[in-house]
Amino acid sequence: MKQQNESVKKLEKEEEYKIHIKEAIKENTVVHCETEQEANRILEMAESLGYKWWYGKGYEDNTEWNCYKRTTCYYLFDGSYSNYNYFQIRNYNIIPSTQIEDSEEAKSSDWTPAPEEIEEI
Repeated sequence: MKQQNESVKKLEKEEEYKIHIKEAIKENTVVHCETEQEANRILEMAESLGYKWWYGKGYEDNTEWNCYKRTTCYYLFDGSYSNYNYFQIRNYNIIPSTQIEDSEEAKSSDWTPAPEEIEEI
């Protein structure tokens, strides 16, 4: 457990640049939230984009963070969650929640949509 926490901290320190929440919602990519406050922030942004739990209920007031606490990772693409090791073993891209900019920052940033989000004329 100690080794896992050290590798998580090392990964998070290496990631300094900020990304838009949409960049974290894709296949084989999860968001790691070390605090319930971060879980609330991330899930609120995902829900504002129309994402919810796999069973259809919204993220509001239901972070499921207490299941795994500091090792909680959210797979926003399909509305599920598990612990850090589960996704690490399966070679998922794990993004620290602190790397994702707040919604307000995202609105004012120079974020460019991914090619698949741009409609053809």
